[in-house]
Amino acid sequence: MGLYITGLGMLLSFVLALYSRLHFRGNIYLAIFFFLFNLEEFAIDALHVEKYPVIAAVMLYHFAPLFFLIGPAFYLYSRSIITNSARLYKKDLWHLLPVIVTFIVLWKYYFWSFDHKISLAVEISKGIQAYLFGFRSIIPQAYINLLRAISILGYISYAAWIFYRNLPQIRSHSLLRPKQRQSVELWLRVTFICTITLSFIYLLASIQLVAFNKIDIVGPNHFIIPLIYMALNIILLFCPQILYGLLSHVASIDDIEDQSVAEKPENTKNNGTPDLLLFTDEYIDEIERKLKNVVMQKEYCNLDLSRSKLSNLTGIPLHHLSYYFSNILNIKFTDWRNQLRVDHAKKLISSETMKTMTLDAIANQCGFGNRQNFIASFKKMTSMTPSEYLNSTKK
Repeated sequence: MGLYITGLGMLLSFVLALYSRLHFRGNIYLAIFFFLFNLEEFAIDALHVEKYPVIAAVMLYHFAPLFFLIGPAFYLYSRSIITNSARLYKKDLWHLLPVIVTFIVLWKYYFWSFDHKISLAVEISKGIQAYLFGFRSIIPQAYINLLRAISILGYISYAAWIFYRNLPQIRSHSLLRPKQRQSVELWLRVTFICTITLSFIYLLASIQLVAFNKIDIVGPNHFIIPLIYMALNIILLFCPQILYGLLSHVASIDDIEDQSVAEKPENTKNNGTPDLLLFTDEYIDEIERKLKNVVMQKEYCNLDLSRSKLSNLTGIPLHHLSYYFSNILNIKFTDWRNQLRVDHAKKLISSETMKTMTLDAIANQCGFGNRQNFIASFKKMTSMTPSEYLNSTKK
């Protein structure tokens, strides 16, 4: 059962990674965390199942260095939730140090023949002694597991600590409506509890392996671990609103780790509005004001105006813009942009400018790449072609 549940978790991780650009970019760290966390349990279960020796051989040590990224990935996700930024810093490179060291420790294994690896995997499935002594390295495997378990538990505990330390200022600077913010907070609490529980179980298993050369509290015969993984995967699958994170004005990593940000009262504007949207009324007003400035500057006439460029121009995160257009305006970004371009074209056609310009020139000036797109967009927005509209203005 564990193999199928963790396999589903890895699949969901890929989906989460694909959608991270459209929602909250910090979700890429959550995707990495879920993938590696599920992959680690998948590897443990595979080593206990004798009928899958090839899978066990692949999972044995090949990915062991990457498992040291489980803790850092969760920490970076928690940090991005607090700061509302997925930015990496130079000091984050230190998180790769255990990965590099573990790779160096295990490097000889990567040059073994695959038949040799399968033989070792089969022996391990029959008894733990083969795991302890089947591959000798500078650092014994039991101690690598112990260090990894300590690392993961330490990272996740620290991530939980910085989150709860900054929770008051997150709430006071929140850009989310209360219902949405509470949903994300609940998701984070459940995730912290589940992952810390799993990490603690792995730590106990690692201590048991080091102290007694045996391990019997993890593996396919124990259902609590697969059930915890199933709960996390189900929440991720059926609660997509958590992918927007906790939007707030808490700005930098220095704020969350070194100092507190002065709190301000919660926004109470338009409290009668149902909590159907993610953003507060004040944040929606801020987005609309910034978009109005873009419209006044006629940025829509630039051929290369995209959501990414609009995000850069306004300082509004890309996933905020995506949500604003699709859920608040209920319009595609391209339709919003083309409507502005068509309105500008109508003004040019109705003015004296039309006497000295061709339709191709107007299309280019309004931001359309070619005549065909101009005509198609114009007809979609006005139910007339540019020529028909021109004739209607002469009547």
